[in-house]
Amino acid sequence: MPEINVLLLNPNWRELNQVGRMGTIFPSLPLELVYIQEGLRLHNIKNSLADLWASNQSVESISSQISNADILILTTAPTYSFWRDGTTGIDFPLSIIRKIRAINNKSKLILIGPQGTISPKIFMDSGADFLVKGEPDLAVPSLVFNILKGKSQNMPGVCYKKGNGSWHIDPNYAVVEKMDDLPNIPYDKLDLKKYVFSGFGLKQNKAITALYESSRGCPYNCIFCFREGFRGKYRTKSPLKIKNEASLLKKAGVTKIYLIDEIFGVKHIEEICSVFKAYGLKWGCETRSEVLNPKIIDLIADSGCEDINLGLESGDKNILKILGKESINLDNLRNNISLMSKKGIHTHLYMIVGSPQETKKSLQNTLDYLSSLPLEHISITAGIMIPYPQTKLWQIGLAGGFGLKEWKNMDDFRGIVGNKFDRLSIEKEFILFSLKIKNMQTKSHLKRNKILFFRMLLEKAAIAGFSIMPKHLFYKQKIFNLLRKLYYKIYF
Repeated sequence: MPEINVLLLNPNWRELNQVGRMGTIFPSLPLELVYIQEGLRLHNIKNSLADLWASNQSVESISSQISNADILILTTAPTYSFWRDGTTGIDFPLSIIRKIRAINNKSKLILIGPQGTISPKIFMDSGADFLVKGEPDLAVPSLVFNILKGKSQNMPGVCYKKGNGSWHIDPNYAVVEKMDDLPNIPYDKLDLKKYVFSGFGLKQNKAITALYESSRGCPYNCIFCFREGFRGKYRTKSPLKIKNEASLLKKAGVTKIYLIDEIFGVKHIEEICSVFKAYGLKWGCETRSEVLNPKIIDLIADSGCEDINLGLESGDKNILKILGKESINLDNLRNNISLMSKKGIHTHLYMIVGSPQETKKSLQNTLDYLSSLPLEHISITAGIMIPYPQTKLWQIGLAGGFGLKEWKNMDDFRGIVGNKFDRLSIEKEFILFSLKIKNMQTKSHLKRNKILFFRMLLEKAAIAGFSIMPKHLFYKQKIFNLLRKLYYKIYF
């Protein structure tokens, strides 16, 4: 096999200047790139990983590495939001590609990420040579191996530029059928001190926190989930593999993990909890409220769970039914949140404004429900509904005559698909909704935690400032991010 330089690149997401659209302002371990790196190693392909986010470097600062690379692998989204949403946009990764090509225009460039997965055409003229739709962990090492051996590049999910400049767009997706086929992440050989994942929990500390995944996919059918076409099949690692990886986490000095599973606890929950407890790992995760019951809550609390993130989306039963979440029992959820708070488990709720058939009344119903929860023990964030391609929500938009274009234009249709809101009014409703939530939480945290009270005031200031600023989004975003960074610095 010829001697080549393969460079894996995680951009400096600080430069994106969109803190709220990445889930966290802190660098998180680029799991997809680490999986690929290990896969390349197993193929005996030498490689290096340039994590510009962790090192706070620019593309220009590693120009020599880029110049010497024969194959470049670029991720277009940070790990935490990699498969959760595509809201990091495409302008920033496009700018990174331009910078790369200004330094090295001869290397093969492979793109991975959610944006190209749901709409590969947006990168056709970007300067890339390959794009992997779907899960890149095993596909990319095989693709690199095939490139080096001069073999066929017709692989599931692999799109590539042909000799005549046109593109082959594969209709399939790259999928990891068996999670146990993924290589073990060498946590014990990584400098995890560079990475912090705060999550939304109240029990923040300076302990080493690592991202981890025990499963992929989701058995539920939310109409807005952009992963539906390629990530719907639920797969989980075996308890034995999880045990082996837990030992590596412990060896690396990790004391807390956050599971980036789309939904934790569908299978093997007792076995996994037993592993976490045995290795003394505190943990947090995202799951569905339907997974929770008093027995499960006792189990996860005993195993070290500190944070649970739930996609509630709405407190209106009709909206939940439309979204495909009619199985959520709001009364049970309220009781479960109260029980978790007593067990020392912090709950974070994700809400959505602008669902199909959303009205001011449904938004008020949601606020009324949220006000009935033990607000001093939970946190809440809200976003505006986005119609991603290939989703049921997308089809509702097409049927409504919106004439939806490529993924990069989705912001034009945020929150207005299937309801009577227009773009301006839904932004207003979102701001009012967010402020009302912060008002409720400010009052609750005043009684309990002065630091959290101040945090809420800063969040309110950020939201309010965003709403009254002129229509120049750049300046709005600048102020918004400055305020968010301030409260993060104080809070953490």
